[in-house]
Amino acid sequence: EQARHQYATLAMGLIAENKTDSAVIALDKGLYFFPDKVLEYNQHSLLYANAYFLCGENEKAESILNSIVENYIQRLEYYNSFTRPKFQRGLRGEIQETLNTLGSVYYIARQYGVSDIEQRIGQIFGRQGIQLQ
Repeated sequence: EQARHQYATLAMGLIAENKTDSAVIALDKGLYFFPDKVLEYNQHSLLYANAYFLCGENEKAESILNSIVENYIQRLEYYNSFTRPKFQRGLRGEIQETLNTLGSVYYIARQYGVSDIEQRIGQIFGRQGIQLQ
């Protein structure tokens, strides 16, 4: 996780220096060595999506956001499959972390105008009884 994160940190530094072509190369390399199927995209992968958006690589950014949404929906469904109150209490932290990450994806999608992801997460939160603004 830390090694993949370092590529994104490098990319953000390159973006700050207006070296977006080099930033995209760094991001691509990080995901080449650590793809979703090897190291699941999670809340730390949001930096990749944001960096890709900043470089104008919207398809790559949206792909990462979609993968994160899929991964976290699966987690949420798994956590919600435990119906006994005792288990639900024990999973409260994991459920909250999952919802926090989905909320972060929502706001990034909203910031960059990715309405399909924004709407999808809005529906998920609606089913959880949570209103997003």
